[in-house]
Amino acid sequence: MPRTACLPMTDPSPATVASPCIRHCCLDPDSDVCVGCFRTLDEITGWSQADDAQRAAVLQRCVARRADYQQRYPDWCPPIRPSVSRR
Repeated sequence: MPRTACLPMTDPSPATVASPCIRHCCLDPDSDVCVGCFRTLDEITGWSQADDAQRAAVLQRCVARRADYQQRYPDWCPPIRPSVSRR
């Protein structure tokens, strides 16, 4: 996949659905889903372009993936979201 230019940190559209990213990016080797936020790579890279309805749908899928992951790995402890100051 060719590299593209970095997107700006600020999103020009005023979306109200916050990203589920907790800055604990680690892909599960069996599913290629991040075990920090439970999004797929396509969902992560498409987040900045998604509207609120699309983001809400992604979040619903994340909840289901997390529940499935917790059933498969009952001793798994979810990472804690760090407190990040965003200006």
